[in-house]
Amino acid sequence: ASRAFNLLTRPLPFRDGIGLALGGRGTYFILPWNGYSLIGTRHLRCDPGTRATDVMREEVLAFVGDLNRVLGTHRLAGSDVRGVFAGLLPEEDGHTSPEVALERGPQVIDHAPAGLTGLVSVVGVKWTTAPAVAARAVGIACRQLGSAAGAGRRPRKLAPMASAFFAGPRGVPPLDGTILAHLEQCYGAAHRHILHLMTGEPALAARVVPDLPVVLAQVAYAARAEMAVCLADVVMRRTPLYLSQALDRPALTACAATLARELRWSTRETGAQVDDADRQLAAFRGPLVCDREPAAA
Repeated sequence: ASRAFNLLTRPLPFRDGIGLALGGRGTYFILPWNGYSLIGTRHLRCDPGTRATDVMREEVLAFVGDLNRVLGTHRLAGSDVRGVFAGLLPEEDGHTSPEVALERGPQVIDHAPAGLTGLVSVVGVKWTTAPAVAARAVGIACRQLGSAAGAGRRPRKLAPMASAFFAGPRGVPPLDGTILAHLEQCYGAAHRHILHLMTGEPALAARVVPDLPVVLAQVAYAARAEMAVCLADVVMRRTPLYLSQALDRPALTACAATLARELRWSTRETGAQVDDADRQLAAFRGPLVCDREPAAA
């Protein structure tokens, strides 16, 4: 494996994605991302047997230093790094050069020929091709499931909405415009299901954090309709909560309490989920977190 990471930084003044050629040190891309800039990808060789994805402070600073060679007046400081997306990617077999040489294509492996029917594994090589790889994996799973693939149960408690919802949702607790806009942007027409959850349980209309328009109904919806099985699924992948500067342990605990009802977690499991999500959040926030000023109370 090799380690790969991308940086989430303060927003740089580029409205569109751009590429930066750093001579012999590769080409990097900068994309607008949820009000920030996403920059990458940096590839590093590592011990072939490692399973650790941790990125060190010195490695982040080295990447920032390389970027600053071509950023001119838009130079970045360590404190501008808001998060680090890191993971492992497969290198070519037998590769010995100091430079990273990734496998050229992803693999979706159906293990049925080996006698492991029902097991499908994925070896990905690029973030940008992940949706296509996922579609291949789902296709194999659907073929194995046959007619059952399209006959799954409807998400529970998500009944079709009455047309009155579109004229002005009745029974929904008062929501400010930023929350409604966020729900429409994230879920499209399906945002009516989130609103429906709030009619049955008004407490789910509460924001999780003050600096993002994410509500507890989205946490419940992630478990019921988006296959979230752990707190980190919700915080790091189903919602943008990981971007919040105010997402602390009490906020994680509130999310975990909502998930515990949905997934029937014990008190012990709920606490373990908070611990794991807290750890993943700390890893994302990165090794330069101490360089930043504390978030405003």
